[in-house]
Formats: sequence, structure tokens, C-alpha cells
Amino acid sequence: MPPGGSANDAVDTDLPRRFGDYVLLEHLAHGGRGDVYVARRADATDRSTAVVKCLRADLTADKSYVNRFVAEARTAVQLHHPNITAVVDVGRVDATYYLAFEHVLGRSLREVTERTAADRGAVPVPVVIEIVGTLLDALDHAHRRRSALTGEALGFVHREVSPASVMISYEGDVKLTDVGLARSALELEMTLPGAAPGRLTYQAPEQARGDAVDVRADLFSAAVLCYELLSGERFYAGQAAEAIWRLASAGGYRPAAFARLPQGLRAILGRALEADPARRTASCDELRRALREDQRNALARPGELKAFMSSLYPGAAAASRRHFDALARARPPSAARGAETVRFVPAGPTSADAPTQVRDPSDARRVATGAPPAPTVPVAVPRAFGSTDDVDDATGELSPATLVVARAAEAPPLAARPPAPHQEPDPATEPELEAADLDDDLQGPTWPLRRPAPAHLGKPPTKQR
Repeated sequence: MPPGGSANDAVDTDLPRRFGDYVLLEHLAHGGRGDVYVARRADATDRSTAVVKCLRADLTADKSYVNRFVAEARTAVQLHHPNITAVVDVGRVDATYYLAFEHVLGRSLREVTERTAADRGAVPVPVVIEIVGTLLDALDHAHRRRSALTGEALGFVHREVSPASVMISYEGDVKLTDVGLARSALELEMTLPGAAPGRLTYQAPEQARGDAVDVRADLFSAAVLCYELLSGERFYAGQAAEAIWRLASAGGYRPAAFARLPQGLRAILGRALEADPARRTASCDELRRALREDQRNALARPGELKAFMSSLYPGAAAASRRHFDALARARPPSAARGAETVRFVPAGPTSADAPTQVRDPSDARRVATGAPPAPTVPVAVPRAFGSTDDVDDATGELSPATLVVARAAEAPPLAARPPAPHQEPDPATEPELEAADLDDDLQGPTWPLRRPAPAHLGKPPTKQR
């Protein structure tokens, strides 16, 4: 199955396989948005890997969806924080749109919670505060980030904060994931017949109602996540699906176990869970500082989260490194003949000494008809991004001023930070969602909580011969 097949396609086993400038090594997941792979750059001199998400072909046939995807991805590549998975490449290979980001060797918070429930029942409070505090720090950075070009706020809101969107590496690093796909993903979920938004049980009331949201919606979601880790119970435990819709939209709901939290934590989380955003904690940083101050005598020691992960997954870090090192040593297959790679990335400073190759808008038509492609012309790409609504009706592509192209055989290496490995659960091996399990992405399972227990452009493209 080629990358970006429909949601009902079989699991991809034709690997390793060349995909533009990447070699797809292993299929990680198949879901409502498309397919996820571990990959490496074909021209890489080391064995570092990345994660490549290929969007479904039926989604990207919609120009407006593609425009939203590109706009979100352009925002995501401007987020630089050690606890946010770095987006290193965004583009299209032939008709398949993709997003590449750093590969984190570890487990999702959902998996960590499931494993903890099975093994010991309780996530230690210091570990909870460490995880939630680091997540809040990452969110605060994203919320405050300003454009390097205009100085204006990026207006980033994640919209899908949940245990499925938080990775914990085997080394004890906390990583916020799914940046660059949240808004388009939620719009997709709302269009699927009979589908509820995947993370409804973590959504703020205004988001559940479909109203406009700001950074305080992410803060609400983080507070729900924190409550569940501390209490060992789901926020809407025991509620039917229809009741969850009603309670989430109205706001003000407090589960029975909320009263059993210590008074200080009840007050802090209660304010973060206010139904009215104006009465809610003002920022993720304010919530982070309040939690750490309240638990100042129970903060995690240096290395405690790493030790916790090692105890849950003994030997997993070394085994994962060996596994992906072996995959990365595979000889890269040849590029598909005539494959075209288009990148949608922020346009950095350009000069006459380092011109950027921009596709001739007639090139797609020439390739489709078998005619030789038009010469690629060196131009200076504007520093500001082009409008994502500026679509060429003849080619179905964004304005040439926003596109950078390289033939697969001559694709230049992208300058990207050294990726750390990432691993996602395989939905094919996990149970199906039930009606009340509305917290995770459509293809993912619910995570049973424990029983209550005490960027920029790369090197200049090769000149055309």
C-alpha cells in the first residue's frame, strides 16, 4: 500500500521503500488521518531516524484541507522547545502530503499509565508533577511564541492535549506531540459520519460546544489530565456517552474523586477547570508554578522520571536503539523515477549567492503529459509566507512563491536538529473504542486508569544540469 492510502487500506508491509528524500523503514500506525512511519533520510551519513506522517489521499484531494494543513505545519516548525517534538520537514511527494518530525524513543503517557496500572497501580505524585509541569512549560512556550518575521503572536493552540499526545522517552524526557495537525484533525473528525471529537473528555466547554478557543482551552485539558493522574480515575468515569457530551459542553462538572484530592490541589485544579475562560487560570505557566509551589516538598529528584521509566520498561531503551539502528543500516532503495518532492517550509533569508529553486507552475502539467519539465529558475523567495489560500486552479498547487521543489534524484539534505526517536502504539493490536471512550484519536483505544491507590530551508539545491 502506498503512503497516504485510504483509512480502510491494509497495513503497509512493502518496506523499506523510498519516499522522496526519505526511506520508510517501519510502519508504526494506521489511523483516520493516514499512515505513520519510522524513516531516515536517504542521504543521511548517520543512522538517525525521524517519524513521517503521510496524510490520506482522500483528505488531501480537498484544497481547503491542504491549505489548513500547510498553515498549521508552518506554525509548528517555528516552535523550538526541548519538550516539543520538532517538526523538521513538511511537504508533498507526488500526490502524498507528509509531515516529518523528530523520533522519540519511548512511550505515550497513555501507554505509561496503562503499564503502571497493570504493574503497580500508582504513578508517584512527584512523577505526576514532573510530567504535568514539563507539559505546561512546553505549552506555555508555544502559546507565547512570536513570529521571527513579523513579531506577531503565532496564536498557537494545541487543541488535542491528552495522554495520547504526550510522549515519555526512556531517558525521562517529556515531549508534547501532534503539533501541526490538531486543527485540521479535529475538523476531519467532525466530518466523519457518527464520529465524536476524539478527545472530548479533555476538552474545555467552549471547545466542546464548537466555540472559538484560545490558550485557556489547552490549560483546561492539561488540568483534566493532571486530575486523572493524581486520582487514578477518569474525569467522566461512569458517565454514558450522551451525558459526557452534555457535561463537557456545559462545564462546571467535578467527578466524585475530586473531593478526595488534597485541599491545595483541589483549589489549583478547580480554578483551572472553571467553565468560564475568564475565571480560569490565566496561563499554563501560572498553573505550573502553582502546582510546583503546592508540592514543593514532593518534587521529583533529578533522574527520577528516567528511573521510573526504566522500572516500567527494563531494557527497552537499549533494545529500541538496536532495533532502529538495524533498520537504518538498510541499503536505501532507489528513488522512484520521476518522483517530485515539494516542501512547504518557512522561507528563510535568501541571497544571490544561495538562490532558492522555485517550481515553474506549468511543471505539474508537463509531468502529467510526459513532456520534459520546464527549467527551474533561481529566485529570491519572499521572507514572508505566501497566502495559503493562493491556489493555482490549473495545477491545484499553492502559489509558486510558497513552494520549493527538488527532483528526488537531486533532493538537497534538509538542515534539521538531530532527531530523537519516537514510537507510537499500533492500533491494529489494541481494542476498539466503545461509545463512552471518547478521549483518544478515532483509531486508538481508551487507556484504563489504575485502580484507586493510596527550520528553515536546507542547503541550497543542486544546480540544474
